[in-house]
Amino acid sequence: MDPAPPPPQNSADVTALIASVDRLVRTMSINQAPALWDVEDIALWMGMSSRTVMARVVTRVGFPEPFVPTGSTEGTNTQK
Repeated sequence: MDPAPPPPQNSADVTALIASVDRLVRTMSINQAPALWDVEDIALWMGMSSRTVMARVVTRVGFPEPFVPTGSTEGTNTQK
């Protein structure tokens, strides 16, 4: 997995980032990919069972952390 790019440093970086996200959203929309993926979506995309995705994919170091789009902490485990 590629390392995360550095955070934007100036307005040109932010503009490029926005354009990149816009291209990604358009591509996903054209290919009818879901905006937010659950285990079943990942399994279907990767040609694996949901069980395998749960056991071997989402548990990998560096796999994106889940997030709550609304920013709410209700229903999440905030203790680590």
